[in-house]
Amino acid sequence: MTLNSSRLVVYEDPAYMYYNGERKSNLFEATKKPNCIGAMKPHIARKLRSRLVTYYDMMYDSGQVFREQKKIFHPIITMTLPVPQEEDDNTIKREVLMRFLEKMKEKYETKMQYWVAEPQKNENIHFHILTDRFIEHRWARSYWNVRCESLGMITAFELKHGHRDAPTEQVARIRSLSNSAKYVTAYTTKIEDSRGIQGRLHGESDMLKMVKSFTFEPDFGTYNRLEGWSSQGYLHKTVKEGVAVYSGDMRSLLREQRPKFYQKWREFNRLQAKQLYA
Repeated sequence: MTLNSSRLVVYEDPAYMYYNGERKSNLFEATKKPNCIGAMKPHIARKLRSRLVTYYDMMYDSGQVFREQKKIFHPIITMTLPVPQEEDDNTIKREVLMRFLEKMKEKYETKMQYWVAEPQKNENIHFHILTDRFIEHRWARSYWNVRCESLGMITAFELKHGHRDAPTEQVARIRSLSNSAKYVTAYTTKIEDSRGIQGRLHGESDMLKMVKSFTFEPDFGTYNRLEGWSSQGYLHKTVKEGVAVYSGDMRSLLREQRPKFYQKWREFNRLQAKQLYA
């Protein structure tokens, strides 16, 4: 079984667990569509969502003192283009997004990075970025615009608006690490069907790829408790291809009903955080 704050997954068929972990490990696999080179597959979105929720669980359980000592801060960054897009998606990602992420890592010493691309209603590509350092919004706008200008976009913006300070950034913060699922769901399932995205749809830093879910061997009582919680409405159960998923507020439920197990899970998260931010 694997656990995070939003769900518990029971691999009823061990062979499927191997298949799911090994055969489906290509996170950049693409689905071919008429107007779309790549579209995020549901199983990839689930895997990414689980990893991100586990990361934020780890940060929550590590506590504020640990996060302050390690200068950890969790913004949500959205970066857009200043003018209608003329270059293809891969060029934008290579010349703007990748250079921006490299400079952000160099300047702010980020360890955790995750990005996802999606088309806006105007069909411009834009990006959502999650990271682990405080990012100044003025710096984000300034350097992003530098990269946009490498493709002539700021000059085009100036011709229309009379200035070069294009408002291309939005920087907010994740306010509730204990309820991270509602944030990360939006950033792993927002690939729309309007025109699709060329090439890679998302990327993650090496550190994020190292995050491991809490796993444990269930006993007969575990199955009984899960079924009981499901029948009482505390959890929602779905079953597909040998996998049962119990979704709900696992943190509150375990804290109240299984406090010793809850502390074991939290200690796993704290230890993992210390190792990744050593």
